[in-house]
Amino acid sequence: MSYYHSGVVKMWGRRWLICLFLLVTIVLSARCVYAYNIESTIIEVYDDGSVVITQILSSASPPEEISVKLLGNPVYIEANSNGTPVPVEVSEGVAYLTVPSEKVVLTYMVTELTNKVGEDWILSLNSPYPVTVMLSDNMMMYEITPDNFDVTIINETVAFVFQPGPIEIKYVLVPQIPDGTGPLPPSEPSPPTGFFTGTWLILLAIGILLAIVVIYFVLKKYGSRRESEDIYSSLDNRDNRILTTLSKYGELTARELIEKTSIPKTPLYRRLRKLVELGLVESVTRSGVVYYRIKSKR
Repeated sequence: MSYYHSGVVKMWGRRWLICLFLLVTIVLSARCVYAYNIESTIIEVYDDGSVVITQILSSASPPEEISVKLLGNPVYIEANSNGTPVPVEVSEGVAYLTVPSEKVVLTYMVTELTNKVGEDWILSLNSPYPVTVMLSDNMMMYEITPDNFDVTIINETVAFVFQPGPIEIKYVLVPQIPDGTGPLPPSEPSPPTGFFTGTWLILLAIGILLAIVVIYFVLKKYGSRRESEDIYSSLDNRDNRILTTLSKYGELTARELIEKTSIPKTPLYRRLRKLVELGLVESVTRSGVVYYRIKSKR
């Protein structure tokens, strides 16, 4: 009996050791996978269809080995911590690296997220974490899926913030429109007669009067809480062009507004955001396409 009892004790002792070893292994594995956080993921899209993805990784207890699921197969990839390069290995769409400090910047380029069909480009990805997408100034979107995104400004560039899930952005490349800061092309000589000079002055006065009338009726119709003088003083020529164009055509996309007002994309979005905050303009989304219009009276 004593021999049997001793064998049972040894057998159960080995089992407990095995269970303890497995438990420690699971805890350490879970720590390696989940002990870090992705603070931000910024996606920059370039004219040639290439996409550069920058992620800021933070660790609560460095150094530790982590794995990050990539959004595509990288053409190149690098990581650094406080300006010091960090070795990175990639296998089957996952990056493996050791985080030496609390923050590491992971940067990589992919070319498979965009596809060109004729003149149209399509950015398509399925992200497991929130992402911020930045398009260059000569890219104009005309369809976004999903439509529950936020708009922000990063380094004077419009950026779109999406929650985890599938994302599709359709856009086209448009020629850069001069911002009016460069030299103007030589104009035709003005006729020497005073008749044309007087006519242009009258037309200019009529245009200014029409702009003032439009601003007056917009403010009166939509009942802004701010004083009329304050709103008028905060509007510039580009704001007036946007309001006049929307009053004439009704609903327009940002792309159509650029074509009709000759205002570049980034300044246009800034002014649309300003006019929305003033209560002069509102946006509506139908089938993933954002339209802007003069705000209707409720």
